[in-house]
Amino acid sequence: MQASGADTSEWTHELFNKNVFDVEDYRQQLENLIANEYDWNSESEAFRNNAQSIFGNNWKQEVAKAISWIGLENTDGHIDYLNSFGIQLQKLLYVQNIKTKIATTNNNC
Repeated sequence: MQASGADTSEWTHELFNKNVFDVEDYRQQLENLIANEYDWNSESEAFRNNAQSIFGNNWKQEVAKAISWIGLENTDGHIDYLNSFGIQLQKLLYVQNIKTKIATTNNNC
């Protein structure tokens, strides 16, 4: 940002419409981008059916959310996210193994 001349004291406000940068702001934007822009139909039927069997009709948003947490593991927010599944073991295991799940997905994005 400094090299491009875009580094102003208002950069977080300009980027996130907030004065203070928060990791959750970034993570939420990433989740929304993945959920809304990714070509989910390019994935195998097995991948889509598995995700839908775990999360129901909201599977795209939930998979996008799980992916958006990659790189934020062991943060307080990620721990809270995992704890939000409570006794829903099937969802928790899916999310905990999201890197493995997406390793074999369509990489043409």
